[in-house]
Amino acid sequence: MSITFDFMSDIHVEWWDEPYDYAAHKTAEIALVGGDLATDPQLALVELAKISALYERVLFVDGNHEFRTGKVGNYAYDFDFDGVEQTLREGIAQLPNVSYLRDGPVIIDDIAFVGRNGHWDYKLFPQSPYKESVTAASKALQASFNEVARFSRIAQRDALELQREIAQLSAD
Repeated sequence: MSITFDFMSDIHVEWWDEPYDYAAHKTAEIALVGGDLATDPQLALVELAKISALYERVLFVDGNHEFRTGKVGNYAYDFDFDGVEQTLREGIAQLPNVSYLRDGPVIIDDIAFVGRNGHWDYKLFPQSPYKESVTAASKALQASFNEVARFSRIAQRDALELQREIAQLSAD
């Protein structure tokens, strides 16, 4: 069995002079959106609404930029991760053809889609100990050690959740 879908990621709409023309690039009825639509969860939801108007199904996983402040040129994070996830979850609930992959796998024609934003482990250099990596990331992000360490814990949680979902799908 096969499925055709359009994959899009790192659109970063706030950096474009003109609105991105999703319709001009549409080739399938399913869109897989890999995050970083915008540097703000509310703006990401606006973009998801545009995408959902064009596609029968939209599968979305947030990126790290959805957890930022939304101010162009300001790369600070909104460290209320649960609040950002809830904002996205509530907005997506208003879009009946959009699935938030953080909430679990989606199965279409016996093909499972799973996804998490798991690139926040901030293990910057494989040879570096964890504490050094988090310290370097906290300097780069202008964030506290504890805030960056929380990113790492979220990445670990997401990785474990993906493993659990895949194991459950395999068992079924």
